[in-house]
Amino acid sequence: MNPWNKKSWSKTLLAVTILFSFFLIDCKKELEEKKVDTAVSAKSTLTGIVLFAVGDVKSAGRKLKSGDIISENEVIQTGKKSTCDLQLKESEAGIVVRMKSESTFELKTKVVKDQVTPSPVIKAGNVLVNVSGKLKTNENFQIVTPTTVAGVRGTKFEVNVKEDGSTTISVSEGAVATKMRLAEIENLPTEVQQKSKLVISVNEMLENEERILEAGQKIQIKKEDTDSVIKNTGLSDGMKQINLEVKNDSEMISILDNKIQENKQGNLSTSMLNSELKVEKIAAKELQIKLKEFSELIAIEKQKLESQDSATLAIKELQEKNQEILSKRIEEITGKKFETLILKSGKKVRGSVFQEGDTYYVITTSGQETYKEDEVEGMEL
Repeated sequence: MNPWNKKSWSKTLLAVTILFSFFLIDCKKELEEKKVDTAVSAKSTLTGIVLFAVGDVKSAGRKLKSGDIISENEVIQTGKKSTCDLQLKESEAGIVVRMKSESTFELKTKVVKDQVTPSPVIKAGNVLVNVSGKLKTNENFQIVTPTTVAGVRGTKFEVNVKEDGSTTISVSEGAVATKMRLAEIENLPTEVQQKSKLVISVNEMLENEERILEAGQKIQIKKEDTDSVIKNTGLSDGMKQINLEVKNDSEMISILDNKIQENKQGNLSTSMLNSELKVEKIAAKELQIKLKEFSELIAIEKQKLESQDSATLAIKELQEKNQEILSKRIEEITGKKFETLILKSGKKVRGSVFQEGDTYYVITTSGQETYKEDEVEGMEL
């Protein structure tokens, strides 16, 4: 009997077709995974340049000064009576941030909907953000805090983060899209985030609760608000169960999704937020004060920042042009009026002058200068 009769051939062809179909599915899945991996690995490096720094401003143990470059994932910390202005080099929109005293700021990017997005993280403190120009059509920018994500197109706004992560966003000009952030979800494996019905439902709920803040409006998202969502949706119990022992992604998804069935409401709803996110008005006087401060955050043209020499020159020109404004800022931060230190060499240095032992420290608009007592002739106002 011929093994390759019509019936056998049909069975063989069917088997080959099925195997080939599975092969195509696997290939498609692999291509999709590679697409995501490529988006992550091919992202452009984000860097910032210090435009102005006063006081105790550090990153990775080094004291920062005007012209210093900050790389992606670097953390800037400002001490008491300190401040730092930083511009993002890669954006043409002129994004400048001002970190005030006792702030912690990390330069980061995130892949949001397959798009690499500058997403600096404010862990604590008070930061002003000025996006002076318009972002490109395919360009996004957001600020992340422990409890909040604020997406912008072009605007002036302030972010105030307390020690527990509670965040207040205040908009002085333009508009900001603000929503609650659950870091606990972001820490889950990618597959769990993409396939867990509970996680997907929670994210959809938070998207639906997004608030668009207009000029003159503010909102506060407290740590207790995010804790409430974690508890009310069943995520808290699910996380505890997962942490009892190491689980694979499938087991994690199963544990989390079982919480939907256990939930008496059956479906997630915005009532689980437990407290309405209220948009409030900023007092007119406060708004005017903020707008005046934002006017000091002047961005340098992107092309002038492409080389270190041109960037140094551009920063120097900016400081000279705004000497009066910078002088007042230094006086406010240090609590000392400007004086002139006269050196024996004939040189005169104007700034806030401090003496510690036999050393003089002068904080000027271009940075701090240090002189020994035997170099100094005298002082004048």
